[in-house]
Amino acid sequence: MSKPSIAKMSTLALASTALLLSACASKGPESKLPKLEPAQRAQIHKNLIKSWDTDRNGVATCDDVLQSRNALFDSLDKNNDGLLRKGEYRLAAFEDKSFVFIEFDTADTDVSGRIDRSEFTIIPNRSFQGIDRDANCILDEQEAVLAAFADRSRLGARGSEDKKKKRGREGGKIDDIDN
Repeated sequence: MSKPSIAKMSTLALASTALLLSACASKGPESKLPKLEPAQRAQIHKNLIKSWDTDRNGVATCDDVLQSRNALFDSLDKNNDGLLRKGEYRLAAFEDKSFVFIEFDTADTDVSGRIDRSEFTIIPNRSFQGIDRDANCILDEQEAVLAAFADRSRLGARGSEDKKKKRGREGGKIDDIDN
C-alpha cells in the first residue's frame, strides 16, 4: 500500500474546506429567524410597505424613495428658490437619517454653496438600501422579515430583561450587587 502524496492530501484538504465553507454559507440570515406562519410574514411585509410606499400602490420601491426625497426637498426649501443652503439642508437629518452622515459640503457636488434638487435626491437612502438586500429596488417579504428581526436584535429585544437592568430599576441594597 502506498502513502498518499502531499499533492493528493492538499487537494483533499482544499476540497473538504470548500465543502465546509459552502455548507456554512448556505445558512444565511433566514436560518436564524424564528419560524413564522405565512400570515405573520405577510403582516410584517405589509407593515414595512406602509412606511415606504409613498404612492400607495402596495409596493415599496426606489421610486417611492425618490418621491419622498422630492417631498422632503420641497419642505426644506423654505424660500422656494429650488436650492438648499446650509441652514435648510441641516434640517434634513431630522426627517431622514440618511442625511446624518452626509455633510453639506459632501452633498454640494458642484461646489456652488447650494444644493439643488438633483444633488439632494442622489444621496443614497441607507435605510432602504439596507433592507433591499438584493438591490432590485423592491422590498419583498423576505427582506421585510429580515429587517424586522434585525431591528429587534439591534434594539436588544431578547424576550427577557437583563438582571442588572431589572435590579437597577427596582433599586436594591449594596449587599445585592454581587448576587
